[in-house]
This record gives sequence, structure tokens and C-alpha cells, in this order.
Amino acid sequence: MAVVTYQTEKLADVKPELGVLWPEYWNEVRGAQEAKTLNPNYSIYEHFEREEKLLIITVREGNSRELIGFHISIISPHLNHADVLCSFGNAWYVKPEYRRGTVGFRLLREAEALLKQRGVIRMYMEITPQVDVSALLKRRGWAEATRQYCKEFA
Repeated sequence: MAVVTYQTEKLADVKPELGVLWPEYWNEVRGAQEAKTLNPNYSIYEHFEREEKLLIITVREGNSRELIGFHISIISPHLNHADVLCSFGNAWYVKPEYRRGTVGFRLLREAEALLKQRGVIRMYMEITPQVDVSALLKRRGWAEATRQYCKEFA
């Protein structure tokens, strides 16, 4: 397998490539029907980025520089603990053909290190039953914090 690199990137620089991978991620975690209606609110992401509250880490393959994975976090003080700077994982994805090794593990480790450098004290990440990575998170020292439910008023 080729060498992969991990780096932070600005939304404007990676947006076209995210536009290709994001639906793959969404299809996997939410299902094909929701992937069809995926419509990221880029203006909110751009606002967070201007406020230095957005972290995008990309994974690229060797010489081709193909985007093969990404992690996106929103950084904000906790609503109930104003003195606790938190990261809320918005998306974490690695193309399936790159999951056999340690690419996803290293992407998470990179996110943890960069967020800690930015002063984040607590990191949250939503996981879905479709892609249960709880075993990996537990190996990295994470603990289950909450359970989230959804009800749609269609």
C-alpha cells in the first residue's frame, strides 16, 4: 500500500473533493436515501472556519494526492460548561479499501493531537449503529458519554 499523509486543510481547498467523498460517508452511516438528499451547509462551515472553530484533517495517498479520508470537527465551549473547550466530531471517514491497516486509527490519533494543541479538553464523536467503531474508540481511551436518538417530523 502507498504512503499516506495526514494534514490540515482549508474548506475551500478541499471542498470539491469532499463533495465526492462526503456522499460515500453519508451513504454508509445514514443510508442511500439520506445520501441522495445530502446538502452540506457550507456557509456554516465557512463561518466556523473564519472563527477558527473548524478543523479539517485530510488523508491523502502518496504521489497521487488522492483524498482517501477526512475528519471534521467543530470546536466550541460546552453549552453547559463554558470553561470546557470541546470538539464535536462532525464526520470521520476513510475509504473502505484503506481500512485494513491503521489509516483510520492514525487519523483519529492525529485529530486528538491537533485538537489538544488547540486547547480542546473534551472530544465528542457521534457514531452510528451502521458503522460501530466503539471498540477502536475504547482502545484509544474513549468512554461512552451519551446516546443520541432522532425523531423526524416529516
